[in-house]
Amino acid sequence: MFKSILIWGSVLGAGALLGVALAVFSPFTRAPSAGQEASLPLRAGAVGPSAETPTAPAPVATAQRHNPVTTAALTQQSTIARLRRQLEEESAARQRLADEVNELRDTLQMLEQRLDGLTEHSQENDVPPPRAGGSRQIDVATLIAAGFDQNEAAFLTDRWGQQQMERLYLRDQAIREGWIDTPRYTQALRELNRGEASMRADIGPAAYDRFLFATGQPNRVRINTIIDSSPAQVSGLQPGDTIVTYDGNPIYSMSDLRAVTTTGEPDAPVVMEVDRGGQLVEIEIARGPLGVTLNSTRVEP
Repeated sequence: MFKSILIWGSVLGAGALLGVALAVFSPFTRAPSAGQEASLPLRAGAVGPSAETPTAPAPVATAQRHNPVTTAALTQQSTIARLRRQLEEESAARQRLADEVNELRDTLQMLEQRLDGLTEHSQENDVPPPRAGGSRQIDVATLIAAGFDQNEAAFLTDRWGQQQMERLYLRDQAIREGWIDTPRYTQALRELNRGEASMRADIGPAAYDRFLFATGQPNRVRINTIIDSSPAQVSGLQPGDTIVTYDGNPIYSMSDLRAVTTTGEPDAPVVMEVDRGGQLVEIEIARGPLGVTLNSTRVEP
């Protein structure tokens, strides 16, 4: 009996302790009401909601602070690249301009040679053109009247006759063989004209000038037109100027002018003397093509 009472007393005591425990822990197990924030204290070692939900990383600044040294280096590199491109473009432009100038010089030289050849063709007749104001007289008396002495007049008359016959023989051969009015014929005429240089050397430039005028042949070269931006325009030559000398060499024909412009150092400065309205004018110009059209004319020495 005593054991039964003891057992029931133990059961009741355990029930009482269980009730007290439920009463104490009920606030922690009760769910929070709607609209009320749950704030349960965490026991040591417990894992809270923050451990279950990953914490958002701290925002990273989108605009980083620039390094002044790096910015200056990038700016300098960009400037150098831009200047290099400009230099390459300018170099290419200069090369194109140089090529155009060379082509223009070649064209001018070709035109001058063609014009020279046409002039030589026009002068290639059985006899030279008549003198202005009368018929042509190539004899001793005419040359004496032009200021030559008896021996000079006889020598020049003989030489002139030989040259004219050589021209006639050359023309006859070219017609028979079919190469008249060809570069071969023009070259052969130039070879004959070189023979006249020996006569010029024999009697001197002044006497040769008088001989040309006395025999009705052109003895001057006159500028007809000038090409824009050509050496002739830059140097100050003008249409109507009559060329007297080029680099100290007397100019009596287009062949003379071509010979002195195509020899010597290209673009070297030389002095031309021109007759401009009766006044002798000195012009400095670069050696090479002038960039002009020319006419042959006669001027009394």
